[in-house]
Amino acid sequence: MLVAHDNKVLLSRTSYSLPSVIKQYCDAIPRSGLTAGSRCPASLLRMSDQSQMTSSAKPIKAMDPENIRSPNRFWLLTYPRTASNLLLRILALEDQSNLALSSKTSYYFVPTMRVRMGPNGTYGKHPDSWTLEQRNSLMSSYQSSFENLQQQISAAEIQSKDLFIKEHVPWMIEPIAETKFVFGEHSTDESPWTVKAFAKQTRSESNETVLPDEFLKMWFTTFLIRHPALAFPSSYRTCIDNEDVESAKAQAIVHSLEMTLHWSRTLYDWYTKHFDQLKLSSAEEFNWPIILDADDIIPNQNFCVDTATLLDSTLRN
Repeated sequence: MLVAHDNKVLLSRTSYSLPSVIKQYCDAIPRSGLTAGSRCPASLLRMSDQSQMTSSAKPIKAMDPENIRSPNRFWLLTYPRTASNLLLRILALEDQSNLALSSKTSYYFVPTMRVRMGPNGTYGKHPDSWTLEQRNSLMSSYQSSFENLQQQISAAEIQSKDLFIKEHVPWMIEPIAETKFVFGEHSTDESPWTVKAFAKQTRSESNETVLPDEFLKMWFTTFLIRHPALAFPSSYRTCIDNEDVESAKAQAIVHSLEMTLHWSRTLYDWYTKHFDQLKLSSAEEFNWPIILDADDIIPNQNFCVDTATLLDSTLRN
């Protein structure tokens, strides 16, 4: 049970004073209007379009520039405290014979986050203050994280199996986009960072990740969201549990980068535009990307069944 009152959120019988970045989502936010397979209301993702998405997506024949997509690649895009681990346990990916076997199915960019929040110390700081060593270390970590993910893709191809990966969107955002988000659009004129993935690759202006457009187009994407009044205080509480109250209070910029739906929203917009372009060149209708509401996982018994059925129908086409 969560109760918002007087700049405090009551969690597990303990009261924490919250930064304004969290409080703005906790005062009188209705917990309605979020259903599996639907677009999110403007109160959460600042969407001007309130139209609904259907829950029966049709398969896409090709996603990369060469019209080659083998195996099928499913990407569950989340952010911290969205019950994504619960969803994966229910889906029981390890028991799905069509999926590539791997000891790692998520968080390929967590090593980079550890670098940024640890020895590198660049997370939430303006790039102008970084040393050359910090820059090189960070770029090397991004590239290494990507290459580990690419190795998993290659392994799935060798097995002739499909792939299901989970990743937190904020952990894939490139530093210059973060800088402009925190310090202002004109706070830097540095070019965006992009990992080296292909001999020829592009990066559109609306792509705020460290990944090139060609790599993003290789995936069927599902966005898992959770109401900020639940997810953000939970994230703040986790920070307190891992460190202490004073340390949590001192990380306002870090909170502003993680406790926001901006990154999920902009990446969702990117994918929506991408799939809309595919509609123009095909007679089929596409409903990707999909949005799932985490708060449907437990009370709605058919939620995960419908999700699994949707993915299975994609695999069969």
